[in-house]
Amino acid sequence: MIGISSGTPVRTVRATANQGVSNTTLTNSTYLKEALLANEVVRFQASLITGASAGDIKFAFTVPAGATIIWGFAGGGRWDSGGTWVSSPVVATSSGAALDWVGQNAGVQEFMILIIGSVVNGANAGDLQLQFAELVNTATATVYANSTLTTERIT
Repeated sequence: MIGISSGTPVRTVRATANQGVSNTTLTNSTYLKEALLANEVVRFQASLITGASAGDIKFAFTVPAGATIIWGFAGGGRWDSGGTWVSSPVVATSSGAALDWVGQNAGVQEFMILIIGSVVNGANAGDLQLQFAELVNTATATVYANSTLTTERIT
């Protein structure tokens, strides 16, 4: 992460195994979550090795009740349904709101996605939790081992 100040608690969790989902219902990542304290502000970065064997994949993050979140794909865009990179910024601003990563080329099993965001937590402690699923129920969406979630506590 950029601009880490000395003394700021930084934590990285790593997926130690592949996790696949074969439906369109957002599912919690087994590995990529981080406990948030009440009233703290956190920046985060998810480096995901991911893929969908036929369909496309969608992501979301959940946060404790009363928290505010904003996140998006680094690079300020995403693939559209026609397989074209759309350079306009796309962000999610509520717990559980999904963004889709579509237009994966046929035969491409794994690709890297970088997600950045921040959480301003309220009075409730709880988890910053990555969720993912297939965009269309056609095969399996996977978050692969060695994907990471890094958090930097600001306050």
